[in-house]
Amino acid sequence: MNPYENEEEIVEQTIRKVEIWLDNGKKKQTFISGLVFPMDKLKEHLKILKKKIAGNGSIKENEENKEEYIIQLQGSHVELVHEYFKAEGIDNISIRG
Repeated sequence: MNPYENEEEIVEQTIRKVEIWLDNGKKKQTFISGLVFPMDKLKEHLKILKKKIAGNGSIKENEENKEEYIIQLQGSHVELVHEYFKAEGIDNISIRG
């Protein structure tokens, strides 16, 4: 039995419609939701994004859906995040706002 046989099916189950949006509060913050990866994979994406933006970020639990997490980055990085996830092969991305 090949453990990678159903890899595409697993990826489809772990990715919903990814949404990226900017919050223009006191400080600008970029948010990414819709990624339902295991925590270690989310941390890996966060680490890469933090290096790309040369800034800070964190992973928060989505209050509306407890099975989903939101990546939060300091600053305005909507286009950079969009390009990053497109390069990772995620096509179902929408930008809010």
